[in-house]
Amino acid sequence: MTDGVLRPLFSNFSVILLLLMPLITMRLFAEERRSGTIELLLTIRARRAVLLAKFLAAFALYVLMIALTLLYPAIIWYFAPLEWGPILTGYAGLLLMGATFIAVGVFASSLTENQIVAALVSFLIS
Repeated sequence: MTDGVLRPLFSNFSVILLLLMPLITMRLFAEERRSGTIELLLTIRARRAVLLAKFLAAFALYVLMIALTLLYPAIIWYFAPLEWGPILTGYAGLLLMGATFIAVGVFASSLTENQIVAALVSFLIS
């Protein structure tokens, strides 16, 4: 039951991530570079903390988006028994894939000051 019902959710979500993650991450460092505040961020001691905070902020938004889709298996579970192993594995895979796309987006955003170019580079790399 789980395989036939929730497989489209997991397979279609990768396409949604491919289109959505560049849009979420395109501003992380490109806007700092464009506005001239990147020098301030690069001169403080906590450079790694800034990078980690920007990554975790984008990841928290992504986790919130994933958490909203948990309603779908909960509704199905109300009407029919589910195998939770494949569902949890699918969600773990979505979290890891999202973290990878966010990391690529942060990298692409750090390369340029133009947000559109950052989104395009992130999309092409992903």
